[in-house]
Amino acid sequence: GTHALAQGSSGEDTHFDFPMEDPDDDRNTTRNLQDVLTDAASDIQKTISTSEHPLFDLKAKYGASAQKGVLGASVGYAVARITKHFALSTLKVSAVGAVMYIGAAALGYIHKDPADIVDQLQNGAAQASHVILRVLDLNKDGKVDWKDAKIVGRRLERAILKNSVAASIGVAAGALFAI
Repeated sequence: GTHALAQGSSGEDTHFDFPMEDPDDDRNTTRNLQDVLTDAASDIQKTISTSEHPLFDLKAKYGASAQKGVLGASVGYAVARITKHFALSTLKVSAVGAVMYIGAAALGYIHKDPADIVDQLQNGAAQASHVILRVLDLNKDGKVDWKDAKIVGRRLERAILKNSVAASIGVAAGALFAI
């Protein structure tokens, strides 16, 4: 597994073991995100209650994580805003283009039956939705449901634990805020 090293409030080293096994196999999980966050909250509470200078101690222990979280939130926010802007712009341009094309056909500028154009657009949309559903059906049971969402959640949790917890949570929070 991947090992993370943090210094405890009394100066001792604390090792966290993060598994690198199959992200869909719950039997291999030694620590999960909730455990890591609970341990951090407990350590913060212990530091505040037992330290003579809790702010300095917290800054020394968690300052780098806080910086990563803020940077991650900034990146997540920016990427989500840009993606949202371009996605909406693309959708608007596509819709306007389709309406203009159908209108031109209906007015006789394009010698095609507007019903055929609408059928082609509907077939294209149906094919795209089938591809999207196949991608989202992670357990391959033929439907997208909560079981697939749980798989995404487990994979996301493993990715967060494998990488920087603070930066990953910051990116997710920033992206959610932007949306």
